[in-house]
Amino acid sequence: MQKVVVLAAHEPDLDPRVDWVACSLGESHSVDIIGLQDWGACKATSEKRDKYSITRLDQEKRTGLTQLLITLAKLYFPRLLLIPLGLLWIIALPVTFCLEIIIKCVQALVNNLSSLITIKLTSRAIRAVSRRFDPFGFWRFYNMLDHFYVATMMFNEHYNKLGYVPTYIHCNDLDTLFAGVLGKEKYGCKLIYDAHEYWAYADPDAPWYYVSFFKWLEQRLIKHTDASFTVNQFMAAEFEKEYSVKVGSLPNCAPWDANKAKLQEDELNSLADGRVRFLFQGNFAASRGIEELINAWKDVDGTKACLFLRGPGNEYKNVAKAMADSLGLLNESVFFLEPVTEDELIPAARAADVG
Repeated sequence: MQKVVVLAAHEPDLDPRVDWVACSLGESHSVDIIGLQDWGACKATSEKRDKYSITRLDQEKRTGLTQLLITLAKLYFPRLLLIPLGLLWIIALPVTFCLEIIIKCVQALVNNLSSLITIKLTSRAIRAVSRRFDPFGFWRFYNMLDHFYVATMMFNEHYNKLGYVPTYIHCNDLDTLFAGVLGKEKYGCKLIYDAHEYWAYADPDAPWYYVSFFKWLEQRLIKHTDASFTVNQFMAAEFEKEYSVKVGSLPNCAPWDANKAKLQEDELNSLADGRVRFLFQGNFAASRGIEELINAWKDVDGTKACLFLRGPGNEYKNVAKAMADSLGLLNESVFFLEPVTEDELIPAARAADVG
Protein backbone atom coordinates (compact mmCIF):
# COMPACT_ATOMS: atom_id res chain seq x y z
CA MET A 1 0.00 0.00 0.00
CA GLN A 2 1.27 3.47 -0.88
CA LYS A 3 2.24 5.64 2.08
CA VAL A 4 1.33 9.32 2.52
CA VAL A 5 2.90 11.74 4.99
CA VAL A 6 0.60 14.68 5.79
CA LEU A 7 2.34 17.72 7.33
CA ALA A 8 0.51 20.24 9.55
CA ALA A 9 2.50 22.92 11.38
CA HIS A 10 0.02 22.99 14.28
CA GLU A 11 -2.11 20.62 16.35
CA PRO A 12 -3.70 18.41 13.62
CA ASP A 13 -7.13 18.43 15.27
CA LEU A 14 -7.32 22.23 14.98
CA ASP A 15 -8.22 22.04 11.28
CA PRO A 16 -11.14 19.84 10.15
CA ARG A 17 -9.78 20.02 6.59
CA VAL A 18 -6.70 18.05 7.67
CA ASP A 19 -8.97 15.37 9.15
CA TRP A 20 -11.31 14.83 6.21
CA VAL A 21 -8.51 14.95 3.62
CA ALA A 22 -6.57 12.36 5.66
CA CYS A 23 -9.72 10.22 6.01
CA SER A 24 -10.27 10.36 2.24
CA LEU A 25 -6.66 9.41 1.55
CA GLY A 26 -6.92 6.67 4.18
CA GLU A 27 -9.48 4.81 2.07
CA SER A 28 -6.73 3.66 -0.30
CA HIS A 29 -3.41 4.69 1.30
CA SER A 30 -1.53 4.32 4.56
CA VAL A 31 -1.64 7.85 6.03
CA ASP A 32 0.53 9.38 8.76
CA ILE A 33 -0.22 12.93 9.91
CA ILE A 34 2.78 14.70 11.44
CA GLY A 35 1.81 17.78 13.43
CA LEU A 36 3.17 20.02 16.15
CA GLN A 37 2.08 19.64 19.75
CA ASP A 38 0.47 22.77 21.20
CA TRP A 39 2.39 24.46 24.02
CA GLY A 40 1.39 22.87 27.34
CA ALA A 41 -0.92 20.35 25.66
CA CYS A 42 -1.29 16.85 27.07
CA LYS A 43 -2.34 14.97 23.93
CA ALA A 44 -0.65 11.70 23.05
CA THR A 45 2.52 12.02 20.97
CA SER A 46 1.34 9.04 18.91
CA GLU A 47 -2.26 8.17 18.14
CA LYS A 48 -3.89 5.58 15.88
CA ARG A 49 -7.27 6.41 14.37
CA ASP A 50 -9.59 4.58 12.04
CA LYS A 51 -8.23 5.89 8.73
CA TYR A 52 -4.85 7.36 9.73
CA SER A 53 -2.28 7.79 12.49
CA ILE A 54 -1.03 10.99 14.13
CA THR A 55 2.45 11.87 15.38
CA ARG A 56 2.74 15.08 17.44
CA LEU A 57 6.18 16.65 17.71
CA ASP A 58 7.02 18.68 20.80
CA GLN A 59 7.79 22.27 19.88
CA GLU A 60 11.19 22.80 21.42
CA LYS A 61 11.76 26.51 20.98
CA ARG A 62 15.07 27.05 19.24
CA THR A 63 17.11 30.20 19.03
CA GLY A 64 18.19 31.97 15.89
CA LEU A 65 17.04 31.71 12.31
CA THR A 66 20.50 31.14 10.88
CA GLN A 67 19.89 27.52 9.89
CA LEU A 68 16.70 28.38 8.01
CA LEU A 69 18.39 31.21 6.12
CA ILE A 70 21.39 29.02 5.25
CA THR A 71 19.07 26.32 3.90
CA LEU A 72 17.18 28.92 1.86
CA ALA A 73 20.47 30.29 0.54
CA LYS A 74 21.67 26.82 -0.50
CA LEU A 75 18.46 26.23 -2.43
CA TYR A 76 18.10 29.56 -4.17
CA PHE A 77 21.41 31.47 -4.22
CA PRO A 78 24.77 30.82 -5.90
CA ARG A 79 27.38 29.64 -3.42
CA LEU A 80 29.48 32.79 -3.92
CA LEU A 81 26.66 34.82 -2.37
CA LEU A 82 26.74 32.80 0.86
CA ILE A 83 29.73 34.77 2.20
CA PRO A 84 28.18 38.27 1.98
CA LEU A 85 24.84 36.89 3.15
CA GLY A 86 26.56 35.31 6.14
CA LEU A 87 28.34 38.55 7.00
CA LEU A 88 25.07 40.46 6.69
CA TRP A 89 23.35 37.99 9.03
CA ILE A 90 26.17 38.24 11.60
CA ILE A 91 25.57 41.99 11.71
CA ALA A 92 21.78 41.70 11.71
CA LEU A 93 21.53 38.97 14.38
CA PRO A 94 22.54 41.06 17.45
CA VAL A 95 20.36 43.94 16.23
CA THR A 96 17.39 41.59 15.85
CA PHE A 97 18.07 40.06 19.26
CA CYS A 98 18.15 43.48 20.94
CA LEU A 99 14.97 44.55 19.17
CA GLU A 100 13.26 41.36 20.34
CA ILE A 101 14.15 42.05 23.99
CA ILE A 102 13.01 45.68 23.76
CA ILE A 103 9.71 44.78 22.07
CA LYS A 104 8.97 42.02 24.59
CA CYS A 105 9.59 44.44 27.47
CA VAL A 106 7.31 47.05 25.92
CA GLN A 107 4.61 44.46 25.23
CA ALA A 108 4.77 43.24 28.84
CA LEU A 109 4.45 46.84 30.06
CA VAL A 110 1.48 47.54 27.79
CA ASN A 111 -0.25 44.32 28.85
CA ASN A 112 0.18 45.17 32.54
CA LEU A 113 -1.12 48.71 32.03
CA SER A 114 -4.12 47.54 30.01
CA SER A 115 -5.14 45.18 32.81
CA LEU A 116 -5.22 48.12 35.26
CA ILE A 117 -7.10 50.58 33.04
CA THR A 118 -10.59 49.65 31.81
CA ILE A 119 -11.48 51.48 28.60
CA LYS A 120 -13.67 50.61 25.66
CA LEU A 121 -11.62 50.32 22.49
CA THR A 122 -12.47 49.26 18.99
CA SER A 123 -10.19 46.74 17.31
CA ARG A 124 -8.94 49.58 15.09
CA ALA A 125 -7.67 51.37 18.20
CA ILE A 126 -5.93 48.20 19.41
CA ARG A 127 -4.22 47.81 16.03
CA ALA A 128 -3.15 51.45 16.17
CA VAL A 129 -1.53 50.89 19.58
CA SER A 130 0.24 47.72 18.39
CA ARG A 131 1.58 49.55 15.32
CA ARG A 132 2.95 52.31 17.52
CA PHE A 133 5.17 49.81 19.36
CA ASP A 134 6.01 47.85 16.21
CA PRO A 135 5.51 50.43 13.45
CA PHE A 136 7.48 48.57 10.78
CA GLY A 137 6.18 45.08 11.57
CA PHE A 138 9.62 43.69 12.46
CA TRP A 139 8.28 41.69 15.40
CA ARG A 140 5.47 40.17 13.31
CA PHE A 141 7.93 39.24 10.56
CA TYR A 142 10.48 37.80 13.01
CA ASN A 143 7.82 35.67 14.75
CA MET A 144 6.61 34.21 11.47
CA LEU A 145 10.17 33.42 10.33
CA ASP A 146 10.76 31.77 13.69
CA HIS A 147 7.62 29.65 13.24
CA PHE A 148 8.80 28.60 9.77
CA TYR A 149 12.22 27.73 11.13
CA VAL A 150 10.91 25.58 14.00
CA ALA A 151 8.37 23.75 11.83
CA THR A 152 10.79 23.14 8.94
CA MET A 153 13.64 21.89 11.10
CA MET A 154 11.41 19.63 13.23
CA PHE A 155 9.74 18.00 10.21
CA ASN A 156 13.10 17.58 8.49
CA GLU A 157 14.60 15.91 11.57
CA HIS A 158 11.58 13.61 11.92
CA TYR A 159 12.07 12.25 8.39
CA ASN A 160 14.95 10.16 9.76
CA LYS A 161 12.53 8.43 12.15
CA LEU A 162 9.85 7.48 9.62
CA GLY A 163 11.23 4.01 8.97
CA TYR A 164 9.82 3.94 5.43
CA VAL A 165 9.95 5.87 2.16
CA PRO A 166 6.70 7.79 1.55
CA THR A 167 5.07 7.79 -1.87
CA TYR A 168 3.60 11.24 -1.29
CA ILE A 169 4.18 14.15 1.05
CA HIS A 170 1.03 16.24 1.48
CA CYS A 171 1.65 19.79 2.78
CA ASN A 172 -1.04 21.83 4.50
CA ASP A 173 -0.28 25.54 4.06
CA LEU A 174 2.92 27.37 3.25
CA ASP A 175 4.54 26.82 6.66
CA THR A 176 4.96 23.11 5.80
CA LEU A 177 5.93 23.47 2.14
CA PHE A 178 9.64 24.12 2.73
CA ALA A 179 9.80 20.90 4.76
CA GLY A 180 7.90 19.16 1.97
CA VAL A 181 10.49 20.27 -0.61
CA LEU A 182 13.29 18.95 1.62
CA GLY A 183 11.39 15.66 1.99
CA LYS A 184 10.93 15.34 -1.76
CA GLU A 185 14.67 15.84 -2.27
CA LYS A 186 15.42 13.23 0.41
CA TYR A 187 12.99 10.52 -0.73
CA GLY A 188 12.34 11.30 -4.39
CA CYS A 189 8.60 11.15 -3.68
CA LYS A 190 5.68 13.18 -5.06
CA LEU A 191 4.87 16.51 -3.36
CA ILE A 192 1.28 17.75 -2.93
CA TYR A 193 0.47 21.27 -1.72
CA ASP A 194 -2.87 22.25 -0.17
CA ALA A 195 -2.98 26.04 0.36
CA HIS A 196 -5.73 26.79 2.88
CA GLU A 197 -5.23 30.55 2.41
CA TYR A 198 -3.19 33.09 0.48
CA TRP A 199 -0.44 33.15 3.09
CA ALA A 200 1.22 36.43 2.13
CA TYR A 201 -2.06 38.33 2.60
CA ALA A 202 -3.50 36.39 5.54
CA ASP A 203 -2.39 39.05 8.02
CA PRO A 204 -4.09 42.32 7.01
CA ASP A 205 -1.63 44.36 9.11
CA ALA A 206 1.50 42.78 7.60
CA PRO A 207 4.06 45.27 6.19
CA TRP A 208 4.94 45.33 2.51
CA TYR A 209 8.22 43.43 2.92
CA TYR A 210 6.38 40.64 4.82
CA VAL A 211 3.96 40.25 1.90
CA SER A 212 6.77 40.42 -0.68
CA PHE A 213 8.94 37.87 1.11
CA PHE A 214 6.24 35.22 1.53
CA LYS A 215 5.00 35.69 -2.05
CA TRP A 216 8.61 35.24 -3.20
CA LEU A 217 8.99 32.13 -1.02
CA GLU A 218 5.71 30.54 -2.12
CA GLN A 219 6.45 31.26 -5.77
CA ARG A 220 9.71 29.34 -5.59
CA LEU A 221 8.56 26.47 -3.39
CA ILE A 222 5.34 25.80 -5.32
CA LYS A 223 7.39 25.09 -8.47
CA HIS A 224 8.78 21.99 -6.71
CA THR A 225 5.28 20.50 -6.24
CA ASP A 226 3.77 17.77 -8.39
CA ALA A 227 0.22 18.99 -7.71
CA SER A 228 -1.17 22.06 -5.94
CA PHE A 229 -4.69 23.05 -4.99
CA THR A 230 -6.53 25.49 -2.74
CA VAL A 231 -9.95 26.03 -1.20
CA ASN A 232 -11.83 27.71 -4.07
CA GLN A 233 -11.56 28.50 -7.77
CA PHE A 234 -11.07 32.24 -7.22
CA MET A 235 -7.92 31.81 -5.14
CA ALA A 236 -6.72 29.07 -7.50
CA ALA A 237 -7.00 31.53 -10.39
CA GLU A 238 -5.06 34.14 -8.41
CA PHE A 239 -2.31 31.61 -7.63
CA GLU A 240 -2.06 30.64 -11.29
CA LYS A 241 -1.84 34.28 -12.33
CA GLU A 242 0.79 35.14 -9.69
CA TYR A 243 2.94 32.00 -9.78
CA SER A 244 2.45 30.69 -13.36
CA VAL A 245 1.65 27.14 -12.18
CA LYS A 246 -1.44 24.96 -12.49
CA VAL A 247 -3.50 25.08 -9.27
CA GLY A 248 -6.69 23.12 -8.66
CA SER A 249 -9.66 23.85 -6.41
CA LEU A 250 -10.92 21.56 -3.62
CA PRO A 251 -13.71 23.17 -1.53
CA ASN A 252 -14.25 22.12 2.07
CA CYS A 253 -16.59 19.14 2.40
CA ALA A 254 -16.27 17.68 5.90
CA PRO A 255 -18.35 14.55 6.68
CA TRP A 256 -21.79 15.07 8.21
CA ASP A 257 -22.76 13.81 11.70
CA ALA A 258 -26.48 14.15 12.37
CA ASN A 259 -26.19 13.07 16.03
CA LYS A 260 -23.75 15.87 16.92
CA ALA A 261 -25.84 18.41 15.01
CA LYS A 262 -28.88 17.84 17.25
CA LEU A 263 -26.87 18.53 20.42
CA GLN A 264 -25.98 22.08 19.33
CA GLU A 265 -29.51 23.33 18.67
CA ASP A 266 -30.87 23.60 22.21
CA GLU A 267 -28.76 26.59 23.35
CA LEU A 268 -29.45 28.68 20.25
CA ASN A 269 -33.18 27.83 20.28
CA SER A 270 -33.47 28.91 23.91
CA LEU A 271 -31.74 32.27 23.37
CA ALA A 272 -33.35 32.98 19.99
CA ASP A 273 -36.89 32.33 21.24
CA GLY A 274 -38.30 32.01 17.74
CA ARG A 275 -36.14 34.71 16.10
CA VAL A 276 -34.02 34.12 12.98
CA ARG A 277 -30.59 32.93 14.11
CA PHE A 278 -27.48 34.50 12.52
CA LEU A 279 -24.11 33.01 13.44
CA PHE A 280 -20.48 34.13 13.20
CA GLN A 281 -18.19 31.23 14.09
CA GLY A 282 -14.40 31.43 14.15
CA ASN A 283 -11.50 33.27 15.72
CA PHE A 284 -12.02 36.86 16.83
CA ALA A 285 -9.37 38.81 14.91
CA ALA A 286 -8.72 42.07 13.09
CA SER A 287 -10.27 42.79 9.69
CA ARG A 288 -12.88 40.03 9.87
CA GLY A 289 -15.78 42.48 9.81
CA ILE A 290 -16.91 41.67 13.35
CA GLU A 291 -17.08 45.26 14.57
CA GLU A 292 -18.92 46.32 11.39
CA LEU A 293 -21.39 43.47 11.88
CA ILE A 294 -22.12 44.43 15.49
CA ASN A 295 -22.41 48.12 14.62
CA ALA A 296 -24.86 47.31 11.82
CA TRP A 297 -26.95 45.14 14.15
CA LYS A 298 -28.30 48.22 15.94
CA ASP A 299 -30.42 48.78 12.81
CA VAL A 300 -31.82 45.24 12.88
CA ASP A 301 -35.22 44.54 14.48
CA GLY A 302 -34.12 42.61 17.58
CA THR A 303 -37.58 41.05 17.98
CA LYS A 304 -37.19 39.23 14.66
CA ALA A 305 -33.50 38.32 14.42
CA CYS A 306 -30.53 37.76 16.73
CA LEU A 307 -26.80 37.46 16.21
CA PHE A 308 -24.60 34.79 17.78
CA LEU A 309 -20.81 35.08 17.86
CA ARG A 310 -18.85 31.96 18.80
CA GLY A 311 -15.09 31.62 19.18
CA PRO A 312 -12.20 31.34 21.66
CA GLY A 313 -11.69 34.20 24.09
CA ASN A 314 -9.08 36.87 23.39
CA GLU A 315 -8.70 40.65 23.47
CA TYR A 316 -10.66 41.10 20.24
CA LYS A 317 -13.58 39.13 21.68
CA ASN A 318 -13.52 41.36 24.78
CA VAL A 319 -13.59 44.44 22.54
CA ALA A 320 -16.51 43.03 20.55
CA LYS A 321 -18.43 42.34 23.77
CA ALA A 322 -17.75 45.87 25.03
CA MET A 323 -18.95 47.28 21.70
CA ALA A 324 -22.20 45.27 21.81
CA ASP A 325 -22.73 46.35 25.42
CA SER A 326 -22.20 50.04 24.60
CA LEU A 327 -24.86 49.76 21.86
CA GLY A 328 -27.32 48.10 24.25
CA LEU A 329 -27.33 44.88 22.24
CA LEU A 330 -25.42 42.48 24.53
CA ASN A 331 -27.61 39.55 25.60
CA GLU A 332 -30.60 41.24 23.96
CA SER A 333 -30.12 40.59 20.26
CA VAL A 334 -26.36 39.89 20.23
CA PHE A 335 -25.04 36.88 22.14
CA PHE A 336 -21.52 35.55 22.66
CA LEU A 337 -21.20 31.77 22.84
CA GLU A 338 -18.47 29.57 24.24
CA PRO A 339 -16.22 27.90 21.63
CA VAL A 340 -16.72 24.29 20.61
CA THR A 341 -14.16 21.65 19.73
CA GLU A 342 -12.98 21.32 16.14
CA ASP A 343 -15.04 18.22 15.41
CA GLU A 344 -18.18 20.09 16.53
CA LEU A 345 -17.69 23.17 14.29
CA ILE A 346 -19.93 22.02 11.45
CA PRO A 347 -22.72 20.54 13.62
CA ALA A 348 -22.65 23.77 15.66
CA ALA A 349 -23.04 25.86 12.51
CA ARG A 350 -26.09 23.82 11.50
CA ALA A 351 -27.94 25.11 14.59
CA ALA A 352 -28.18 28.59 12.98
CA ASP A 353 -30.41 29.74 10.13
CA VAL A 354 -27.76 31.98 8.50
CA GLY A 355 -23.97 31.68 8.76
